[in-house]
Amino acid sequence: MSLFDDVDNQRFDAIVIGSGFGGSVAASRLAKAGKRVLVIERGTWWSNPEGPGLAPKPPAPQLPGQEKQQYWPRPNDARGLAYLLESIYKEIDPWWDLWNPRIHDNDLGPKQNRRGLYRVTRFSSEHGKVDVVSSSAVGGGSLIYSGVNLIPTRPVLDRIGLGHLTTDSFRSAGKWMKDFRGRINKLNTKVPVPGAIPKSPAPGDFQLSVVPESNDAPSTPSYEMANPSIQANEDDYLLLDRARVLKRSRARVLSNGGFKIDGADAPVEAGPFLPLPLSIVEYDPDAGSDSDRTHAFCLREGRCIGGCLPSARHTLYKSLQKLIQDQKLSIVILPETKVSHLSKSQGGSGYGVHVESYFDGSKPRRGVVRADKVFVAAGCLSTNEILLRTQRLHTKSGGAQGLALAPALGRGFSTNGDFFGFARGVGDPPEDAALPDTDRMGKPNPTVGPINSSGFHVVVDKPSASRIDIHVEDAGIPEMFARLMRELLPAIDEGDLDSVLELARAAARTLIGRPPFSDSARPNPKKSDQEEFLTERELIGDVFFFNVMGAGPHEPLGTFYLDDEDELQLRYEKEAPLADWRVFAAIEAVLEQLAEKMNGRFAVSPFWRHEKRVTVVHPLGGCGIGANRREGTVDSQGRVFDGASASETAIHAGLYVVDAAAIPGALAVNPTFTIVAQANHVLDSASAP
Repeated sequence: MSLFDDVDNQRFDAIVIGSGFGGSVAASRLAKAGKRVLVIERGTWWSNPEGPGLAPKPPAPQLPGQEKQQYWPRPNDARGLAYLLESIYKEIDPWWDLWNPRIHDNDLGPKQNRRGLYRVTRFSSEHGKVDVVSSSAVGGGSLIYSGVNLIPTRPVLDRIGLGHLTTDSFRSAGKWMKDFRGRINKLNTKVPVPGAIPKSPAPGDFQLSVVPESNDAPSTPSYEMANPSIQANEDDYLLLDRARVLKRSRARVLSNGGFKIDGADAPVEAGPFLPLPLSIVEYDPDAGSDSDRTHAFCLREGRCIGGCLPSARHTLYKSLQKLIQDQKLSIVILPETKVSHLSKSQGGSGYGVHVESYFDGSKPRRGVVRADKVFVAAGCLSTNEILLRTQRLHTKSGGAQGLALAPALGRGFSTNGDFFGFARGVGDPPEDAALPDTDRMGKPNPTVGPINSSGFHVVVDKPSASRIDIHVEDAGIPEMFARLMRELLPAIDEGDLDSVLELARAAARTLIGRPPFSDSARPNPKKSDQEEFLTERELIGDVFFFNVMGAGPHEPLGTFYLDDEDELQLRYEKEAPLADWRVFAAIEAVLEQLAEKMNGRFAVSPFWRHEKRVTVVHPLGGCGIGANRREGTVDSQGRVFDGASASETAIHAGLYVVDAAAIPGALAVNPTFTIVAQANHVLDSASAP
């Protein structure tokens, strides 16, 4: 009997759709409360093929379904691109798009691969072009994200409708993180520097104990490492090179009067340069620390989004394994299973979750599992798709199937103001040569360190209704992308024909299973700049990669809908084209001035430059929180509004949305911590007796 047969047509206390952050919060808290929980995951198990040199204990036996796990892309050079290409999720064979346009999907990929990890979904409407990068795996987005935890400012939370999230809400999120994942650390130095961590930290040394710009008093939480005390230029040689470059370029802009933003009344100051709070294990000499217990810590290999080979990242699949294996909680994980739609159970008690499982083969096996409570956490795109399909089925069947949901369903998709840019040629130009070491910029060397390490916040028009929040972070480039970026940046920034041709050749080689870049030259020990023999670090050592998020008023929000083939689509209204949002112009201005102070040349994302296409790694909304069903899909407690009731605030009892789809607007910071805080807030009431 298969795993699917074990759960088909069964009834559980609760069903969680998706295993990312919202889903893991729901599964862990429900199971801790003694509930029997089924977690349905579209993706499969992915694991770390390398791990720490000294395993902390004999490996635990595999869980049901885990015997079919896959492994992250490797090796850690250009050949890893072939592995990455093999790891792209696509449900429909792209050849069908050519021969039968009625069978298609919006996911980009070279072949059908329902077990892929990386999902790239392309939406193109007249007034907004968006590419969404997400994941498909047990553990959800935690497998491909950078591990950053930040709290939005109080004005941002209040403006978008998350005013119910308090400092205590985020402290509860921090406690859940520590209990189920590990302590949140700061890693923006070249090596662990335990001596830089304050032995008796003050409340102001922490970032995740209080909502910024609130009147709440900060605390000294056990779930977060205090900020390392490396601020002075005399000490910042210890910082990762790109962290040092960001710190010094920010200081140069501020010493020149601040950031000049069109429309702002005056030059804009910036918040302090700070290390980012990361869900990554850092070396800690204390007995019983995470590094001591797991025999692992971050090796600064720059591979967070490509899979952490030393097993130092707090990926959720490990948290779920521990809940099942070590704590013996009643959680069943059904991978490679897609949810079609939801319905009321026969008799009106609880819900039926209709699934298509590919776990046992290429042909789907369909079934229904039932529970009194259902928590939808399938990721922003899939959560919207499941609920839109549920609503459409209810309409088509005259109420006999599906569920009546809010008319606001699908509205309010936010890009979180995600924006990317580059500074090229950053290093030690002649104008820096006469400066003392404490003032020179130096190279950023983006292949070293976690994907994101440091950042700072900029607020434009702070006291007014036109306030814009911008969060700037350094970003790493994994070594497997180094040679690709070496060719890509000149191709997009200068139109270099040789680079364009080399990129085309690399793509062709990769598609036929050969290494993407061929080395035809002979090594010459007398030449330091022989192109084919540069290390990955040398190839892009002078490139700074900006990762930015923004929020502001009048955000152009997209609307999800289903086309005639039940394919998820996204549109923007003519009155508010996405590319015209003032936040993007303000971000470009900030990055241009930073790049100038780095003595580098600014280059925006190629997709933004050529077609104003936004690449989104933090998709939010579509099932947003609202006061009633006209304003949102769920209430502040995550309960799904009933679209058929006489009351606009009536809910479907026992049905919740607990993932990024519920966040009703841009946060201007990495959203993980907010998603966990909101999911915890939902579970406070949902799991109560």
